[in-house]
Amino acid sequence: MAAPLSPASDLITESWINFRKNLLSYAEFAVWFCLLGLVLWAIFAFTRSITPAVEARFGLNLLLGLPVYFLGSVLAIALIESVAAHVDGRPLDPRTAFGEGFHKSFSFIWVSLLAGAGVLLGFALVVVPGIVLSVRWRFAQLEMVLENQRGTAAIKASARVTEGRFMETLWRLLAPAVFFAVAGIFVTGLIRLLVGAILGDPGLFFSLYDSAGSLPLSHDLLATLIPTAVNGFLWPLYIGAEYILWRELKKG
Repeated sequence: MAAPLSPASDLITESWINFRKNLLSYAEFAVWFCLLGLVLWAIFAFTRSITPAVEARFGLNLLLGLPVYFLGSVLAIALIESVAAHVDGRPLDPRTAFGEGFHKSFSFIWVSLLAGAGVLLGFALVVVPGIVLSVRWRFAQLEMVLENQRGTAAIKASARVTEGRFMETLWRLLAPAVFFAVAGIFVTGLIRLLVGAILGDPGLFFSLYDSAGSLPLSHDLLATLIPTAVNGFLWPLYIGAEYILWRELKKG
């Protein structure tokens, strides 16, 4: 008989404790994510200045942003390695984590695309298969990064650890994700409100998406960096909860 899984509340608590203990390390990752966000913002501002055509801007943004997306995958792998080491109490040299990120980046991207395409197809056909696949394949990235599983092998390994435990896994994935997401929305809104008030209009950043391109570049940049910074701090919390759950599922 499979061992019982920790309650969702324990996953949230343990992830938060790990986050607090390693805050400085995760702050460094948040800075790197902000730098990548800054580069993407510069690309989007540049393409917006040279062409009004939405289709042309999309193509240019995608092409010019490819190196940024690649580096984002490197950061994601390094963060997964770091969170796993921190939760397990293992020492990990940051240079080793980033080295692993570069070494595994293409495999990571491939696994992410495979799992994402399958889940999207499931939602496109019928909603229920999409939900099932999103749970069963959720740990494919962890399998790839931490167990060195490649391609479909990572997806199959994720499906194996969740087999027969769909509802248990679904709740323990959903509850921490919703909890941290709501906290992130609250913090993002509060920062936007405070920064807007400092700039003379508390509602400035809340109307951004209704008036895209009408704000000064400096304000537009802030509107991009605020959620990027908040999300940079949220990712270790998401990953921590999922890693703890995945580790328990692996033990059976």
